[in-house]
Amino acid sequence: MSKETTPTTQWRSMSPDQYMQERVDDQLAWYSKKSTSNKNWHFRLQLVTLVAAALVPVISLSSAEWGVRIIVALTGSVAAIAAGVVALYQFRDLWVDYRATAEQLKFEKYLFKTGSKPYSDADCFQLFVSRVENIILKENRGWNEKIKSQESEPTTIKELSSIDNKE
Repeated sequence: MSKETTPTTQWRSMSPDQYMQERVDDQLAWYSKKSTSNKNWHFRLQLVTLVAAALVPVISLSSAEWGVRIIVALTGSVAAIAAGVVALYQFRDLWVDYRATAEQLKFEKYLFKTGSKPYSDADCFQLFVSRVENIILKENRGWNEKIKSQESEPTTIKELSSIDNKE
C-alpha cells in the first residue's frame, strides 16, 4: 500500500479550516442559540408564574361574585401550568448546560486559533479535534443521562405508592 492510500490518510479528508467551519462553528452556533432560547423560556415562564400567583389573592379579595371566583381559579391554574412546564422541560438546566458547552468550545477555538498551549505544536490539529469532540460528547452524555434518570422516576400514583410500601 502506498502512503497516499493508507487508511489513516483516507480518513484525514477534512482540513482545519473546514473542521472549524463545519463542526466547531456549527456546534458553537447551535449551543449558543439553544442556550438563549432556553434562557428566554425560563424567564418568561417564571415571570408568568410569579405574576399569576401574585394576582390570585388580589383578585380574590376584589369580590365574592361567581365570575371573580372563576378568574381566580383560572389565574391559579395558569400559575400552576407555567410552573409545571418549567419543571418538566428544565429550561434553566438546559440554558446553563448549553451555555457552558458553548463557552468551552469558544475557549478551545481561540486557544487553537492563537496557537496557545496545548496547541502550540505544529501537529496540534488532532489534539484540537479530540478535545472539541470530547466536549460535545460530554454534553451529549449528560443530556442522555438526564433523560434516562427521568424515565426511571415514578410517574403514577400507583408507582409512588409501591415505593412507599417498600420502605
